[in-house]
Amino acid sequence: FTYLVVDEGQRLKNHRCTLISSLKRIHSANRLLLSGTPIQNNLNELWSLLNFVNPSIFDDLSVFQSWFGFRDIGQKDKGGTEGDQIVLEQRQNNTVSKLHEILRPFLLRRIKRDVLSDMPPKKEIVVYSGMSKLQHGYMDLIEKGVLRDILLKQGIEQARNLSQTNKQMNQRKNANHPFLFGEPIDPASGIHLGTAHPQLLVRASGKFALLDRMLERLFHDKHQVLIFSQMTALLNIIEDYLLFRKWKYCRIDGSTKIDDRQRQMDVFNAEKTGGEGGTRNDSDDRHFVFLLSTRAGGLGINLATADTCIIFDSDWNPHQDSQ
Repeated sequence: FTYLVVDEGQRLKNHRCTLISSLKRIHSANRLLLSGTPIQNNLNELWSLLNFVNPSIFDDLSVFQSWFGFRDIGQKDKGGTEGDQIVLEQRQNNTVSKLHEILRPFLLRRIKRDVLSDMPPKKEIVVYSGMSKLQHGYMDLIEKGVLRDILLKQGIEQARNLSQTNKQMNQRKNANHPFLFGEPIDPASGIHLGTAHPQLLVRASGKFALLDRMLERLFHDKHQVLIFSQMTALLNIIEDYLLFRKWKYCRIDGSTKIDDRQRQMDVFNAEKTGGEGGTRNDSDDRHFVFLLSTRAGGLGINLATADTCIIFDSDWNPHQDSQ
């Protein structure tokens, strides 16, 4: 073949994967990778892509690493290079600039503003929310290291698997929703509290109380919304909330099968022409929300009919959120 074109090129970032070895068996004069996913601070992944595109130049990973002198940036457990060292290297030897110079002949970078001139600029708003009384109580218990014992005394069996060593992670969970540690049982009915009294599901978390007000307004104003979270357990709680509000929704996370992903995208995007006379469907039976886990994105997901995107909990790596 004259050309071999691989879409979703980031799948070739592992140079040991079966996909690469299979594709390398196809003889072609030219190879082209298409990808919209950023490289994650890893020279090995970058070399793997370059090696596939031009194996005659990028034929040895160790030589490639030696050009720049850093590896596994910020990953101390793997003997990775510290960020401060890279800044120092850049000042002394222009290392990062050299990397850019080497990449430039092999990379054609298209930015949205270059190809979509009619697209309005992205408007990004950071909204801060307070914490509920329950969250303030949990926050103190996490700091004291007694949250698991207290929850078990209250009969929340899910708390038995709770690890108290990583306080920072537990505080992140608490900031999202305290029911991530286990949901209390309603003594009157014997079922979960959020099911018996859905309003408590909202009031238990400051973020949910704010989200509730935002979604009410967005639904009334005929918007379609994407909600991203890193935690699939949190998506389960948001699902319970959406069922309480009787809003139709779709969901994709890492466990969703490819066929089901496409079916849900088709259903959600059909709202654009699903109304009377082929107009946008603004009635109450429309699919209003699409729930996604942050890491499930980046594999050909197209939800261009939505006009509002809510990132419920930000990723440590800002590239994940921008992606």
